[in-house]
Amino acid sequence: MEESIPSVFVPPIGGVEGQQLARRFGSVPGLLQPVEGYTLYCWAKEGPGTGIVVELGSARGYSTCWLAAANQAARRGKVFACDSFHYDENARVVPHEHVGVPLFQETIRRMGLNDWVEMRVGDSSEIGRSWSHPQPIRLLFIDADHSYEGTYLDFTAWFPHVEAGGVVAFHDIDTNPGCSQLYKCLLYFNKEIKEVASASSLRLVRKPFQDVTLFLPSSVEEAIGCYRQALERHPSDIEALTLLGTIYFEQQRLDEAERCYRSAMAVSSVSDDLYDKLAAVLGKQGKVAEAIDCYGHIANLSPQQNVNLAGFYFSQGQHAQAEACYMRVLTTAMSSPVVWSRLGFVVGLQGRIDEALACFKRAVVLQPATFSAPLDETVVYLNHLKNKFQIKVEVIDSILARPPVSS
Repeated sequence: MEESIPSVFVPPIGGVEGQQLARRFGSVPGLLQPVEGYTLYCWAKEGPGTGIVVELGSARGYSTCWLAAANQAARRGKVFACDSFHYDENARVVPHEHVGVPLFQETIRRMGLNDWVEMRVGDSSEIGRSWSHPQPIRLLFIDADHSYEGTYLDFTAWFPHVEAGGVVAFHDIDTNPGCSQLYKCLLYFNKEIKEVASASSLRLVRKPFQDVTLFLPSSVEEAIGCYRQALERHPSDIEALTLLGTIYFEQQRLDEAERCYRSAMAVSSVSDDLYDKLAAVLGKQGKVAEAIDCYGHIANLSPQQNVNLAGFYFSQGQHAQAEACYMRVLTTAMSSPVVWSRLGFVVGLQGRIDEALACFKRAVVLQPATFSAPLDETVVYLNHLKNKFQIKVEVIDSILARPPVSS
């Protein structure tokens, strides 16, 4: 009988521990959201297995800090950080590691984690193919080359080193097409691989306890062929139709994407996700009325789904309609800083600056102190309106001023 994998409880990022860690690492550059970092922290600290933690793609060391702090707290050994380290202080790619390595080392030293991190400099997949360590990997975090082929090379090189029941984490799922396509191929063609946790664009899967032979297309074109073969066997396979449609959409093969989504909807037309995907295709094709109908269908089912419709109206320059959609969202999501910020922008673009500034202030007040992404969005919006309507800098600064976080 297969052993069950223990579940790891991840407290809300707004809790004391999450806020303390986010503040501790707040000065480190990185694209990981705090809620994703805290999820990695909890799984590294309390997750299953007795092996080591390996990270592919470390850059300036932000995600490394979350993982190493977990190992430090639980006394569970070092994090092995694998990267080419071809980055300068502005996260620009440079042709050698002589700049990136000292920057990474300075981050780890400054955060007091020297004893919990060991670097491996080079191509992550090449390091994996020659990897040798007395302990297996209990947690593997893949965040290096985000292309389909690059993620494939990393996964296939490192997965054999992961212990049975161990966990593999992928970043930027549903935000980056390459690694997202690879991840969804992995789950579709290997039902033994189970997703055990998610946070924003972070996904965690477990390695089966029993020996299995994995099947994974090595390229996007091969994946397309495999989905087509699956549909020849089962033409009404909604998952295959949806995944194939998404690849076509990302390749700008819009007519083929539309056919896939409509075929899936002919089997089951109750999926909000399918309506959303079809609406995106129709919008790209310039079929504005049809796209609005699709978004409207979703929005009628739930007020919060008006966000996508608002975004589409905004892309069409229909700011008043976008405003109405955001107002409907706020009937059930009054505490969303993102919605308040976007409402402020569309109101401001209509020339109602005082109302816009009030919306931005509400967004900043509601913004959790440990999160930066929605606040960054607010800064962008305010700067745009400042230049357009000559808003004074001190007004902007007063809007963005947040109360200090209690320790």
